[in-house]
Amino acid sequence: MRILGLSGHFHDAAAALVIDGKLVAAAQEERFSRVKHDAATPFRAAAFCLRQAGLAPADLDAVTWHEKPLLKFERILFTSLGSFPRGAGAFRRAMVSMVGDKLWVRNQLVKGLGVDPGKVLFSAHHASHAAAAFGCSPWDDVAVLCVDGVGEWATTSMWTAAPGKLTPIHELHFPHSLGLLYSVFTAFLGFTVNEGEYKVMGLAAFGQPRYREQMERVFRRQADGSFELAMEHFCFHYDPDRSWTGAFEALFGAPRLPGGPLEERHKDIAASVQALTEELLLDLARELHRRTGKSKLCLAGGVALNAVSVGRILREGPFDDVFVMPAAGDAGSAVGAALLAHGTCRDTLCHPAWGEDIDVAAARRFFDDGGVSYRDCGEDGIASEVAERLARGQVVGWMQGRFELGPRALGQRSILCDPRQPEAKDRLNARIKFRESFRPFAPSVLAEAAAEFFEVPAAGSWSRRFMTSTVPARDDRVPAALHVDRSARVQEVHAAEQPLYAELLRRFGERSGVACVVNTSFNLAGEPIVSTPADGYATFLRSGMDALAVGPLLVARETPP
Repeated sequence: MRILGLSGHFHDAAAALVIDGKLVAAAQEERFSRVKHDAATPFRAAAFCLRQAGLAPADLDAVTWHEKPLLKFERILFTSLGSFPRGAGAFRRAMVSMVGDKLWVRNQLVKGLGVDPGKVLFSAHHASHAAAAFGCSPWDDVAVLCVDGVGEWATTSMWTAAPGKLTPIHELHFPHSLGLLYSVFTAFLGFTVNEGEYKVMGLAAFGQPRYREQMERVFRRQADGSFELAMEHFCFHYDPDRSWTGAFEALFGAPRLPGGPLEERHKDIAASVQALTEELLLDLARELHRRTGKSKLCLAGGVALNAVSVGRILREGPFDDVFVMPAAGDAGSAVGAALLAHGTCRDTLCHPAWGEDIDVAAARRFFDDGGVSYRDCGEDGIASEVAERLARGQVVGWMQGRFELGPRALGQRSILCDPRQPEAKDRLNARIKFRESFRPFAPSVLAEAAAEFFEVPAAGSWSRRFMTSTVPARDDRVPAALHVDRSARVQEVHAAEQPLYAELLRRFGERSGVACVVNTSFNLAGEPIVSTPADGYATFLRSGMDALAVGPLLVARETPP
């Protein structure tokens, strides 16, 4: 069977193609439109997936959407009526959006793709998440925990999964949502929702959880691991422009204006909501284990990308091992929708590279036509050349093979530098990425060398393939790759899946004594990760990188930016 899974209309639209139970291609719409977190119906990503497999839309057996629009419309309608007249403004805005395009998904797909209406299917939002988490995992018998903002009604759900069988156990409904709670604090701290949650997690390490008592007043925990929001503190369900009330500000003070100074209070609030999130996820994991007795846990939903929380579940939770779908948010639900339509099949995700490949011949033409000076180092020489430059303290853009699925750069579209230089963090934030100074960076390390630098337990190796959990550092040999609390969101690189990247790490290790590099996503603040050589070169020119490697081709900056 040939099944195209699609997600979109809220954030991080994506497409994924599954053929006979195997993932063939997957990509986010933003990588083609160049609009970060693009929510539009992912026709460009779908076209890529079909092109990758040499298929036409008529060759598909099914096109499946990652959620059920009518159920989502029901939730919006009931919520608006329940909060009338306060929710009148939110209702009008939602109706314009839903009736305009989000409700009539089948018609859009029929017209945009040219498929038969009978081939268009719909799966529940959390079922898509759960199918992605299980279907990409290495295990056949698991418990699954999905935690996000909201799907149709569900905000948290528990499942068991085995090949051909996805069984729901329990779910929590809107408006009681851990994902929405974290987003409220993201906005309150002056960051953009669905973008700034990573910033809150990073900022938390600079503060102390001094607002725990106030947190307990806006969030009520239950003995079974479930929770409720104290809704007198929130108005996201009826106010289209604001998500907290005066009662919320009475507890936490005035909100930080976007771009305003960061006070100690803001850091402490971030630390408090992060600590609460970690504890709530641990409670949910323990309850899921109590209900199922399973030894393996799969996580999905946007909250599963909270790597610090995943690290605690691995260290303190009841499961023997944990897998996090690397595109745990809505982008990954396109994969889940396709796998679910195929009968909840499983195809272990061993590597991150499911997007469009680098066309080296096209890259040569692009550089030649633009008069760009470059050197062809050959496939055998590019790793050695880049390793030498990194060892000399240079920052290098690295574009190799097919681009990654999900929000993390994992050695396909990365910016790399030497982790031994403490000052590298400031340079990367200020001159390369143009972003906040408190933002941390992550290390890529040869899998066989990871234990030399980091306290990596036997459990969690699958999560560490995709930078989805944090671990403590053993010492300070790679300071640029560590956060202020000496933790790191590690990517363990396996030569069997990423041979060129592993070779680069090996060559760098020979020169430096550390088979580890700082790896950050190849993009500037506010932009998607680069996809094509043209994207990469344009970003290179606007940043302070020293060199750019596109396949075997190396472009070096002749003069400092």
